[in-house]
This record gives sequence, C-alpha cells and structure tokens, in this order.
Amino acid sequence: MRRQKLALSILFAICLFLFAVFAVFSFVVVDGSSMAPSLEDGQLVVVNRLAFGLRLGPSYLLSWARPARGDILLFEPPSLPGTVIKRALGLEGDMLVVSPQGLEVCGAIFPLDSAQRFHLMNAGPLPPATVFLVGDNPLHSLDSRDYGPVPIENIVGKVLGSFLERP
Repeated sequence: MRRQKLALSILFAICLFLFAVFAVFSFVVVDGSSMAPSLEDGQLVVVNRLAFGLRLGPSYLLSWARPARGDILLFEPPSLPGTVIKRALGLEGDMLVVSPQGLEVCGAIFPLDSAQRFHLMNAGPLPPATVFLVGDNPLHSLDSRDYGPVPIENIVGKVLGSFLERP
C-alpha cells in the first residue's frame, strides 16, 4: 500500500512537471536575423505562455497582465501564418509619428522604406488592446511597420530567455 502511494505521488509529480513544461512553457528556435543581436538565428528560447493570461485557441479565456514596453513576445502576426518573435515598442495609446527620419515611437526612431511609409502615413495613437512590435535589427525585420499594430489577443507569450546557440 505504501509503495502504491509512493508510485502514485511520483506519477503525479511527473505529470505536473510535464504539464508545466508543455502547457506553461514553449521552446522555440529563432529563425532569422530580425532580433539580432539580442537573439541570433538558431537560438532556442523559452516562452512563458501564461505571462498575460490563459489563452485557449485564438483568444484569451482569462487575462491578468498586459505586455510592457521592451518585452520580447511570441505572437501570431495579423496577416502571416505561424508565430514570430519581436520586441514590444509601442503600447495602446502611444503616439506613432512618421517624419522624414522614419517612424518615431516613444522617442525611438526606426527607418521606413517607401511601402512602410505609405502603410503608416496615417499614423497616430495606437488603438486599444494593441501592441506595436519591431525587430531589434530593423533593417532586416518584417514587423508592425509592415503589418500594423498587433492585437493583444495574438500574443502567445513572453520570451523569458535563451539558453542554447547553434554551434
């Protein structure tokens, strides 16, 4: 009887660990150079899937936090398949200003090509429940300058860090 309880306790602990590893955390390999030098092509990152709430399917069932400026996020871009990693630069209500120098968001200026400049020519405050996401390597990044602000519902989780690099 004592061995059965011990075996059940160990099995429960293993199941709880596996749930935490696969339901709470995701392990994602960075593909591309858009987040260099912060994240390099081939690095493995850990993503906290519960950083902002409990997401079921395409939306949040429960929400308990919002992204902060500077967070590195895993999300589903509005018009592209799959998931992408970018940094939160602008938050709802922040002003986007297009100038001859580029796009200014919260004091940071990012270069714009002609298509991006046209796409953002009516820039203004970010709509509610959206985030403006950019790559740390803006000259090699497809990001919110191209597809616009990202709804918070599209955020899968927050990148906690990386721990493996491609040899």
